[in-house]
Amino acid sequence: MQDTVFAGLLKQDAALDRCVTTVGFEGSVAAPSYERYASEVAARITPASDGRYRSVLGEQTQVSHQGYTGSEYDVEIGDLLVWRTAETNLSEEAEAGAAEIIVDAPTLFEAGQIIEVGDGATREQMLVVEASGETLTLAVDLEFDHDAGEEVVPVRRFEVLYVRRWPGLDHHVELALNEIGV
Repeated sequence: MQDTVFAGLLKQDAALDRCVTTVGFEGSVAAPSYERYASEVAARITPASDGRYRSVLGEQTQVSHQGYTGSEYDVEIGDLLVWRTAETNLSEEAEAGAAEIIVDAPTLFEAGQIIEVGDGATREQMLVVEASGETLTLAVDLEFDHDAGEEVVPVRRFEVLYVRRWPGLDHHVELALNEIGV
């Protein structure tokens, strides 16, 4: 069933990443990494009123935001909802190992912000340590080469703490979220 009112509320552009855990040396668990499993996700993300989320399972604490999306996405607890707050492009090519990138719309960025550079297999999440003119200085060097024109997106990342699918309203998916940094 299509609910045009609900769909009209989903104005924010987001993506969904799922945790991929690998085994490290000597059987230790390596740091988790995330793979994108859905792009161009229509969502609504709003601050939680008091940092708590009440459900039939009780009260969830450490909730910074609540979110909504459609049922076409198989959202699970532990996924990351990545809110793409704006978009611009690289003005110049950026080679692997570079600690600075040049962007088309520098006013979108500030120090301390998480950004995504590129798309697909070469997409990288980076921390901006300085924004000066058209140049963004990154906390760590780029791992991949990026061509001029590739997208650069400021993002906010949220861990999914709870997922509720409303009975009778299968297209409504409610999320309890906690905003995370780098």
